[in-house]
Amino acid sequence: MGTKFLRLLGALFAVALVASACGGETETVAADTIEEAIVSEDNTPETTEDEEVEAIEEEVLEPVEDEGTEAIDEEASHDDEGSHSHDNVLEVNADGPIPEVTIELAESDEPGVFDLVVSLTNFTITEENLDGEPIDNEGHLHLYLDGRRVERFFGLNHQVSVPEGEHLVEVELSANDHSPYAIEGVPIRAAANVIGEGANVEPESDLSVAAVFAAGAVTLDADERIEASVGDVVTLSIDSDVIEEIHLHGYDIFADVLPGETTTVTFTADTPGRFEIEFETSHAFIAELVVS
Repeated sequence: MGTKFLRLLGALFAVALVASACGGETETVAADTIEEAIVSEDNTPETTEDEEVEAIEEEVLEPVEDEGTEAIDEEASHDDEGSHSHDNVLEVNADGPIPEVTIELAESDEPGVFDLVVSLTNFTITEENLDGEPIDNEGHLHLYLDGRRVERFFGLNHQVSVPEGEHLVEVELSANDHSPYAIEGVPIRAAANVIGEGANVEPESDLSVAAVFAAGAVTLDADERIEASVGDVVTLSIDSDVIEEIHLHGYDIFADVLPGETTTVTFTADTPGRFEIEFETSHAFIAELVVS
């Protein structure tokens, strides 16, 4: 019984350790199988040691794999899902130069408006490739105010309007397809705090449109095709019965919408073309802006 018995005990001891980690019922199965293996050892002379060990391992391992491995695989699957929380960013090429951005902000002569100066290293602004495939170290810039994306822009000199009070201004490096460049999942941004003095005075609107989002449907006080001329000042007033975010595509203008509050967005239609306005979360269509 020497060699054979020791081999059986060694194999079954390892199985018992796995079984005990999986819970009571499986542990009982492993213990019963060990006892049966010892008892049956002297009654199976025609079976070789290798065949007997293999048969016992199959008998014990099969239920452990069914009950335990499946649960482990499922847990690992959830871990995998969580590990992809940065799928919307574009990791920089570690073998190439790392793009960098810094910013400086200075008060202008107009209250609440700051002159923004952007400095770039290993990054090229390519407006002509907008909406195209990502190319290493090229793209455009996204402007964030207090953590909310406001607009995209393509120059090293820009103006930022802020309400009265202290605010966080950030500039993010964005690829041609609008994915943020990132290092280990963290977007590449430069940030600065500013204090706006005096409330902003919005320009008089040439075109005003109001929309209501209720029970999953949009009601508009105008045609779904909103026509404007280049240079027109457009105001959107949005009400919603749920928390939402509106997005004016093309201009990359975003605004949060809260139940019981009217969100107003005023902008200058300075880019010709056709641009969709939608609720970002529910993907509900609001209108199409046509600028000519």
